[in-house]
Amino acid sequence: MKEEKKSLLKKQKSEEASLAKLQTSAEAHDDVVNELSTDIDELVAKEKTLEEDYQQLKTSGIGLTETLTPEQEAEYEKIREVSGVASAPARSVLQKKVRALETARAKSSNLEDELKEIEGRRDDAKKSSSELTQRKEVLSQR
Repeated sequence: MKEEKKSLLKKQKSEEASLAKLQTSAEAHDDVVNELSTDIDELVAKEKTLEEDYQQLKTSGIGLTETLTPEQEAEYEKIREVSGVASAPARSVLQKKVRALETARAKSSNLEDELKEIEGRRDDAKKSSSELTQRKEVLSQR
């Protein structure tokens, strides 16, 4: 009987310790949930403010003579999304062509520099050749 009582008391203490850990965890969880809830409320309020500012700018026309109706705006957004998706492959090809063009320009510039260097060496060689020819003539006349 005493052993059963000891066993039950031990189990009760273990259960109480587990309960205390769970309560601590629950409190920490509540703190995180409250913090997230506050953050969400702030973001919702900011979004509402931004939407109001957008609507105000949209209705004022932002310097335009006409504004779009909500239906026109929705259609405009759809067209914009579709055109963005549709033009993605073309933009990719364009970027590749631009990179190829830049590479070709760099190679061309390098070749131009190399050509100038070679022309300089050629001119030096011609000059040296003419000097040697003159020396040879002078030496052969003596």
